[in-house]
Amino acid sequence: MMQPATPLITPPVARRASVLLLAATAVLLAAATPAAAAGTTAPGAPDGVSAEGNGPLSVYWATAPNDDDVTAYRVYRNGQQLATVPGDATSYHDHALTGSTWYTYGVQAVDAAGNASPVVSAPPVTSAPLPALPHRPQRHGRRRAGGEQAGAGRLRRRPAAAMP
Repeated sequence: MMQPATPLITPPVARRASVLLLAATAVLLAAATPAAAAGTTAPGAPDGVSAEGNGPLSVYWATAPNDDDVTAYRVYRNGQQLATVPGDATSYHDHALTGSTWYTYGVQAVDAAGNASPVVSAPPVTSAPLPALPHRPQRHGRRRAGGEQAGAGRLRRRPAAAMP
């Protein structure tokens, strides 16, 4: 025996709920993908990246082509992100260095949508050696014949009249 086919009819409340669910999903997807709204094109890479210095090392660059969209620059030291600076900056000064050490710096442009340019590296640069500490000769008291140091174990007091 075959049973007659029953049409699938959804109640009006279920239809409205599914339409609302689809609309809410579309809104959430549009909000979750700002790159689609702002564009997926990465900004141009910064030009002329260089590093120099004797104490703190400084990294310099020229603004990226089409820099109207650039909101920040990421600065890298030896492949690790060191800092993020505003989009109108063209330099970064690195003070946290070890003396007589080679460093490689790179800079990357970033736009508001999070799109990033390739990292442009500067030629390696070395930090200045750490300053030498001044040598201070130590004073040693004269030794007595018995090996005891002169003046050891004795307290000297000023006369009461000499005290302020």
